[in-house]
Amino acid sequence: MIRRPAACTCRALWPPRRSKPPAHPCVREQASAGGDSQPRDPTAAKDEPDRASEILAQGDAASVCEKPLAIHPRGAHSVEESIDCPHSAAVARCYSACVGNALPRDRVRNEPREDQLRILMLSPSTALSGGVIDFVRILTANLSPATELVTTTVGSGDSRLPMLVRLLRDGWALLRTIRRVRPDVVQLNPSLDRAIVRDGMYLLLTRLVHRGPLVVFIHGWNERWEARIRKSKLLRGAFCLVFARADRVYVLATRFREELASWGLPADRLRATSMLFDGAQFNGLARQRPLPSAADELQVLFMSRLVPDKGAKETLQAFAVLAHAVPGIRLVCAGDGPEKAELERWANAHGISDRVHFPGFVRGASKAQLLLDSDLFVFPTHYGEGCPVSLLEAMGAGLPVITARSGGIADVFSNGSNGVLLDTRPDAQAVARALSEMTSNVEAMRRMGRDNHRLAFARYEAGTWCRALESDFASMN
Repeated sequence: MIRRPAACTCRALWPPRRSKPPAHPCVREQASAGGDSQPRDPTAAKDEPDRASEILAQGDAASVCEKPLAIHPRGAHSVEESIDCPHSAAVARCYSACVGNALPRDRVRNEPREDQLRILMLSPSTALSGGVIDFVRILTANLSPATELVTTTVGSGDSRLPMLVRLLRDGWALLRTIRRVRPDVVQLNPSLDRAIVRDGMYLLLTRLVHRGPLVVFIHGWNERWEARIRKSKLLRGAFCLVFARADRVYVLATRFREELASWGLPADRLRATSMLFDGAQFNGLARQRPLPSAADELQVLFMSRLVPDKGAKETLQAFAVLAHAVPGIRLVCAGDGPEKAELERWANAHGISDRVHFPGFVRGASKAQLLLDSDLFVFPTHYGEGCPVSLLEAMGAGLPVITARSGGIADVFSNGSNGVLLDTRPDAQAVARALSEMTSNVEAMRRMGRDNHRLAFARYEAGTWCRALESDFASMN
């Protein structure tokens, strides 16, 4: 690890501390405990230097919190200013109040400790939504005080500019950020799709100025791009030439790890992992609907972006079959996307519109409450999944699950123990059979849900997951 001199007087930027870890008692049958934040001391920051006050003039500088975060994003709604120090620098940003999932506003804290691990993480703009943004947000809230997270925005800006111009602009900004931040570890967050070329360039540029550990976390996995690279010796060679320069490559499925190893990446640098979910979202919430005693009292939930291959159409068609046999059962199809209007028309045409609810995109407490109030999660995806966070959230909420063997799902989900694991690309008939099987025994569904809750919090909840990540990062220093 890079040791910074003890005399360094630079200031790090810190986010609000979560008051307590997520509650582990079963959130489906009783309210989770705690969740209230500790009161803030209005005098805590009065002795901070004037420059820090200027940086945070548009934010709430009333407290000094205890979890490290230094953020250096670029783009709209940002305010940047360096704090002079020959050894490190900190950059602040004021986030737009209209961005619901934006990272917390920055705080000022005393000098970073010498034993802190500073991670520079490349991320899309926080004004957008998506898996990587949520990943960074959850990391921010759950990394330990021994780890300082710095984020920098890449891949955003004026899309009208030629791609080469944008690459050169973002690459130059990345080099400047690395030299200013002086991280111990740099992490890239690409997907195996057309953006892999851009992220490969970022990796090569990072290696020019950063001699410490370099980590690649592959979030998405496009099977068409996988097949394209696999069939071309030239593309496999180019991929390995670039990404073999990383000290660690994380993927979200054992199959993905084996595929990369077959292309020629060093097997000892590859790690198969899962995604993580934020268990704190359930704190202070309890189920509002009565627990069901029969199938006609069940609420089935599908929650995802409504695009082809996510399984929304198959779920709706399978539910229509079950609805004729079980009059009181209901389906909530949460999410937004290009298929929504077509799905609503289909439900109207088949006479089930009064039993199917389309609430649109849900987030935050509304999403957590919807999970707690549901009884069965159905997600028969055949999309290019890594490890879907919605699946882990549903298990964490205590739901039995019907899903499909896609991406890394088979690594975190066991058929029969966690629910029903369908074969790849299931049709509506297969989903209907699974629905009929699951809803025939409501008590067994409840037992399965309790087991899923315990498993999800033990393995995939953000606090536990972050400790494992920090341990692996520390082993590289």
